Amino acid sequence: MMWLVPAIFIDCGFKIAVTLILFLRAMDTKQRVIFWWAMGWLFFGLHAAVELIILETNYEPLWFIRHSVYVFTALAFLESVGYMRHRVSKIWHLSIAAVGLGAVITSFLGVFVIKQWYMAVVPASFFNGMGFIVCAFYFLKFTKERRKLAQWLIFFGFLLNGIHNLDYPFLRPVAWFAPIGFSLGVVFSVIFAVGLIIMATEELKRQKEESQKRVEELSVLNTIARVISQSLDLQKILNNVLDKVLEVLKIKSGGILLLDKHTRKLSLAAARGLSQKFIQKVKNVKLGKKTFIGKIVHTGKVMVSLDISEESTGVEAVFKKEGLRSFIGIPLKSKDKVLGIMGIVNHKSRQFNPEEIQLLTSIGDTVGIAIENIRLYEESSRLAIIDGVTEVFNHRYFYNRLNVELKRAERYSRPLSLIMLDIDTFKKYNDAYGHLEGDKALKKVADILKQDIRQVDIVSRYGGEEFTVLLPETDLTKAQKVAERMRAAIEDYKFGPKKDKIESKLTISVGVAVYQPGFSAEELVKRADQALYQAKREGKNKVCISV
Repeated sequence: MMWLVPAIFIDCGFKIAVTLILFLRAMDTKQRVIFWWAMGWLFFGLHAAVELIILETNYEPLWFIRHSVYVFTALAFLESVGYMRHRVSKIWHLSIAAVGLGAVITSFLGVFVIKQWYMAVVPASFFNGMGFIVCAFYFLKFTKERRKLAQWLIFFGFLLNGIHNLDYPFLRPVAWFAPIGFSLGVVFSVIFAVGLIIMATEELKRQKEESQKRVEELSVLNTIARVISQSLDLQKILNNVLDKVLEVLKIKSGGILLLDKHTRKLSLAAARGLSQKFIQKVKNVKLGKKTFIGKIVHTGKVMVSLDISEESTGVEAVFKKEGLRSFIGIPLKSKDKVLGIMGIVNHKSRQFNPEEIQLLTSIGDTVGIAIENIRLYEESSRLAIIDGVTEVFNHRYFYNRLNVELKRAERYSRPLSLIMLDIDTFKKYNDAYGHLEGDKALKKVADILKQDIRQVDIVSRYGGEEFTVLLPETDLTKAQKVAERMRAAIEDYKFGPKKDKIESKLTISVGVAVYQPGFSAEELVKRADQALYQAKREGKNKVCISV
């Protein structure tokens, strides 16, 4: 059996080489599972090395060390399989520990008590073989979702090595079987090693692909964050975000709907790849808790449908006519409050993988926060120029617009008129009904003033019970007619609490002035104010013009 020593030497070198390859792969992937594969092969190599020493020295007590090392081999492989599921089940630990302990005890008894190495080899090999077989089926159980060539090679590597350990003690003494048995052991080890190296390489490739995906996802999120940070134009942001999402998913159609907190309806704010008829049909969507879209709003969760035309949406027929199939609805949330939905649709049935759903969820949260911030900004900007009581423009905004309109009138030689009005005897009204009713009266006066003007005209609360109405492109004659309509409308309205049976009347005194070349803002206001006080002196409830 002169061939046996060099053969085991080569086998030992092979196992050490596999160990080094796996350790390098473990360093590249930072995966514990591959580290434990490498540890298993390290013990595998030590087992071969101990066997080589036994053959060279014929020192039989080393059989105990040989079988003990084999136990550590099985335990290391068990750990590696367990880490594939992020944890190792206690029952499997106990199984391997039991067979390992059996191998160590029987080996110890055979070598040191009975003092016959063959009595150590037979039961110890049985227990070690059983350990490998347990690992084989444990591995098979937890790789059922992704069995490929590598996984099957590893399984058979475990299984055949286990079976080889079971029969080896009985057939080893047979002279003709010795080279065959050793050769089979080497073949089984090669099968095992090839499977592990393939799996480790696939894991490295998978990690690189995942790393590339994460880079791409971060790039998308950064692009969207940059788009959001560069503008406060909500419409522009929604259009750009939708374009980017469709580009990443390689889908042509989608839309963003915003939720109106008052009406609880979804209104289409951005759309791509959809017909005008479809857009008109889904411009305003009513919410229902049982509808597909309603569930997205009420649950705040991403929902996917492979055929949206078959879902209860309230507009199923519209989706069907458009030929739309797969749909993913992403809630746009801020502080767990749904502000809208981003819907991505495809004309063919399409699955969305977990990575895409996670990316879209992150985008939805980012866009939701942006919507909330822009709305807060718009509201704060609005409050900065709007009077809180009457909800018309305030004193500061009035002068800003007056200066703009004066420059336009001067540059293009266009008419510009200003109406100033004051509520007559308003103090008595306040004293009679209180300040809350007084505020309601001010609000109603402002509402009546807005009813009699164009969209380009500007109503402002000048201060107290005084209002101004700025009329671009309006000469003195037309301005006087507008002022008279306002005066009559106020006079005709019944003010005062509804429960009060006494009819309350309010009237206004009005002054009208028209811009003349060279007038400053102060001069125009002064002329309108003088006309207003002329109306007061002449008995109130009257319109006077500045001459």
